[in-house]
Order: sequence, then C-alpha cells, then structure tokens
Amino acid sequence: MDLIQNIWNTIVDFLSHVSFGSILAYMSTGAGIFFGIDRWRLSHRKPKASLRFANGKKEITLDTHHYSKSSSKYYLIPSNDSSLIDRLYELMKKYAEKHEDDNAFRLTFRLFNSGELQLENYRVEIEFDKGMGKVHSSLVYHLRKVGATVEEFPPDGLNLDNYSNPQVVYTPVEESPLNQKDSKQFTFVFIPSSKVNQVVLRWRIIAKDFNDHGKFKIRLKPYYTTYDEIKPVYREQEIPEDAETVENLTPFIQQFEELLKH
Repeated sequence: MDLIQNIWNTIVDFLSHVSFGSILAYMSTGAGIFFGIDRWRLSHRKPKASLRFANGKKEITLDTHHYSKSSSKYYLIPSNDSSLIDRLYELMKKYAEKHEDDNAFRLTFRLFNSGELQLENYRVEIEFDKGMGKVHSSLVYHLRKVGATVEEFPPDGLNLDNYSNPQVVYTPVEESPLNQKDSKQFTFVFIPSSKVNQVVLRWRIIAKDFNDHGKFKIRLKPYYTTYDEIKPVYREQEIPEDAETVENLTPFIQQFEELLKH
C-alpha cells in the first residue's frame, strides 16, 4: 500500500507543477512521434516471396529408369513363319507402353509470401534449357490441370527440343493477391531426356512492385534394366560366326506375358 501511495503522490506533485497546455503539447508531440514512426514503417513495407520445391529445397534427385542391352541373340525363323517373333515384339511394345511413364516425374513448386504486403498480379516463370526432355500438363494420373499457362500444353506434351528457351508459366486461376504468410502450389510433369544427368531450371517471380529470380537443380540418378536383344533372320547365312542363337522363343514370350500381369 505504501508503494502505491508514494506513486500517486508523485503524480499529483508533477501535475501541480505543470500546466494543462504543457500536458496537451507533450501528448500531442508523443502521439505525433508515434504515428510518424508508424507511417514510416508502413511506407517501408515491401512485398517479398520465395520459390522452392514442395520439400522446401532448391535441389532434388530423381531416379530415372533406363534399359540396357546386355547381348544380341539371333533367332532363325522356321519356314518363314514369323508368328512367334511377331508375338514377342507385340508383347515388348505393350510392356514399353506400360512403363513409358517410369520417368514421368511430378514437379511441385511452392510459392510463399514471406513479405509484409500482399503479392499482387503475380506469375511464376520456369525456364528449361533446350534438349532437357518433355513437359506435360495433361497426364491425368499425375496431375490436375494447372490454373493457367501461357499456352495450352499439347496432348502429347511439350517437347523442349522444339523451343530455344522453353518455359512453363504459372498464374493463379483467380487473379487474387497472395496474402502474407500464405502460399500457393503448382505442379507439372517433367520427363527428362535420357541423354542428360543434370537439369538446371531458371525461375522468375514477377509481380506488382516485386521481382526475383534464381535457379533450381535436378540431379538424375539412373538405374538400368538389362535385356537380351532378339534379332530374327530368315536364313542361317545371316547369322554371324560365333553369334549366340536362340532356338525357342517361348520362354521369352512367357516372360513378357508374366510381366504384363503386374
């Protein structure tokens, strides 16, 4: 109680020696300083955003599947009957079609508003080098349609060999701003070329009062399935000396028939 009484007495003593006008002036000055600082802080707020892969990183590794020929074996077609070799080739084609998406990778990106203002009128551009592979936006089993792109993707994908600086451009479905601490994700499918082991993506964020750019790196880690190549011939003279031959195609046919069941 004594402490409270002492504080109150100090306040009363202070007020008895200060005019009402001085108090108003002091309060006015203090408020002016406060609101001035607040206006300065508001005027210096800036939009800011970051772009990462969905896992929060700038670099990822993809395991790519390739086929490697281990040997060539010759098959002498009996009495010009090609039914067995035709059956084998048909099964091989079906197997290849079944696994054509082994190297179709879903790339998901996360745009995060890390600034103090809304991100307005924004878009994201991701640029590939020529020859890096193919980009898809229409593989239903991989992806729902991205909000909008500069041009619609062809049904069979966007072949990056056909463009000098191929780009994927993302803009939101609705042109609404991205709020502070909020994020947007977009996805497309990338099928890398078998001739490369690393892909560098250059990205740009373009928005009202804000631009940024950077790079992503995709490392490709191949694994291989080996196979024996079967070369059919109609005459024994077509088989090179010391070449390995196959007399019965049935085991090969059965192997692919079994693989296609899974």
